[in-house]
Amino acid sequence: MASLIILPQTGFGGKVLSPASLEKMTTPFKNNYACGLSVEAKNGRKVIQHGGGIEGFNTELDYYPGDKLTVVVLGNVNGQAPGDIAVKLAAVVHGEPVKLNAELKEITLDPKVLAPYVGTYELMPGVNMLITLNGNRLSEKLATQPSFPIFPESEALFFLKVVDAQIEFVNDGGKVTALILHQGGRDQKARRMSDKADAPPGPQHKEVQVSPRAREICRNLRDGLGHRCDHDRRGRASDDADHRTAEVRIVRRIGNRVLPQGDRSTG
Repeated sequence: MASLIILPQTGFGGKVLSPASLEKMTTPFKNNYACGLSVEAKNGRKVIQHGGGIEGFNTELDYYPGDKLTVVVLGNVNGQAPGDIAVKLAAVVHGEPVKLNAELKEITLDPKVLAPYVGTYELMPGVNMLITLNGNRLSEKLATQPSFPIFPESEALFFLKVVDAQIEFVNDGGKVTALILHQGGRDQKARRMSDKADAPPGPQHKEVQVSPRAREICRNLRDGLGHRCDHDRRGRASDDADHRTAEVRIVRRIGNRVLPQGDRSTG
């Protein structure tokens, strides 16, 4: 643990990398992603971070260059817990208030208050959050993730119980125009695209016309492969396995290139 804390101080202190190399390594080139590091703002402070995980373990290392603060969290559980804990630990050091999910209190709202929040919100290009209403309960669904209920803390602020996150609805002149996702120290605004919660259409498959000759080739290869397998079961030499493997590859290659999606089974 001590080495993990010392590492950022050494690496970002000019003892390992030149200023030019350090600048290049920590400059994002795609969204917030730099050279193996994520660089963004959390609670208004610049943070350079990197997380990782493997089956049963997740980790988070956050470095705040403004006050040379390093936060390391090692967890023996999969999920977002280490990242969420790191944000809260940094907030404690910075003297900011920290509110745990267990401290949030749900209130009851009339469905008429909840109905205007229903709709499709664009979190980023191609990534939508759907807000739906079932009875007196709102739920959110982000992209292809499952749908989860959200619980009102106030008329505009809701929280999730499955993760440490809050959703705040923005009301502009009596009309809901956006929502803000508060999670992991980040505030992501999503513009309201529609007053209907419509999932985007799934991928469209296009049928491809296949020539009779191509179908004949595939049938012949299939029949030949079956014939070879029969011989093998009768005790044919094991080196025939190489020929069978080659024929399987030929069948798959032809199938992948010329057969329509619905006819792959015939190859």
